[in-house]
Amino acid sequence: MLEQLQHLLHMTQMPHIDVQVLPLNQGTHAGFTAPFIILDFPSALDMPIVCVETLADAFYLQEPEDVGLYNATFEDLQDSAFSSAESAEYIAERITSLEESA
Repeated sequence: MLEQLQHLLHMTQMPHIDVQVLPLNQGTHAGFTAPFIILDFPSALDMPIVCVETLADAFYLQEPEDVGLYNATFEDLQDSAFSSAESAEYIAERITSLEESA
């Protein structure tokens, strides 16, 4: 686990990556129902797609209403999570705690 946290902390320094930690004390959230990926494309002609993963399969949503629902859920998750800077600090604290207990 220590190496994973160290890798995450390293990734927080990358300019094209945002790492945000969602603390457990935030409670349940719509984003916890199933893993999903929002696929955005550079061309305005290519509409975004949502991929929802299940235990046995995955399905893809393309309807604007469906994509909008997942975009709103993702925004809610981002708003509930620590900021990128707070997340980096939180990860660093966990690393220190693990190193001290080793």
